[in-house]
Amino acid sequence: MKDDASTRRDFLRGVGAATALYAGTGVVSADHTADPDGDADDEYWNAKPSGVTISYDEALLSEYQPYLRVSHLNEQPVGMYAWVVDSTDRDTQALVYWTYYALQTGLSSADSHVQDREPIYVFRDTDTGQIEEVVYSGYHWLAARTPTPQTSGNHPMMYVVKPWHHYVGASDSGRQIDLQPLHDVFGSWLVNGWAEHLAPGTVTNPWGMRSRESWWRRSSFDFSFAETFAQVNLLLGRKGADTTDL
Repeated sequence: MKDDASTRRDFLRGVGAATALYAGTGVVSADHTADPDGDADDEYWNAKPSGVTISYDEALLSEYQPYLRVSHLNEQPVGMYAWVVDSTDRDTQALVYWTYYALQTGLSSADSHVQDREPIYVFRDTDTGQIEEVVYSGYHWLAARTPTPQTSGNHPMMYVVKPWHHYVGASDSGRQIDLQPLHDVFGSWLVNGWAEHLAPGTVTNPWGMRSRESWWRRSSFDFSFAETFAQVNLLLGRKGADTTDL
């Protein structure tokens, strides 16, 4: 069986760098245009309930964008890709952010790979704008949660753990990462390997992450090797699991 580092490398290997960048501002609806073949992302869009809409509202996403402490990292984030998810059946709005790194330079060659992506989801009350919960990668895509994040204004403050890039809550603010539309790269990321490990619905129906254990795809037997190995490392407190909010 593979360890968690090799599983992550398998997942990330071959994922092409994002090339489509958004040139404007305002609100843009997300669709299938990021996938030229029109089928790689179907499973993910089919997991989106009929009452859910996805858009890119730059002003709103900037207002709640997490501040990240990253000055200590060897590899700085390239960008933060995001979209807004609304539902006619929910009282909250989900602001979905994925921070992208070109490299993860680990403790050894066995713990290093090209390209890394780490999620932070901000759930806000649609009427009041108050943050109700923040769900984020607490360790190798295992979900950590807090209903009371430390914030600067509306910006949750997070410290990025070196060199694995998962998050812990911070008491002081870092900086805003270059914000880009997730819908510009979503299809291409899936085509290039992301779909093998990202669970459908975790990005297009993000409310499930308020109770789900991780972003990892599970088999028909409700099992994920990557998720299990991350949980084992967490239990043993190794490979970065000694610095976590989990």
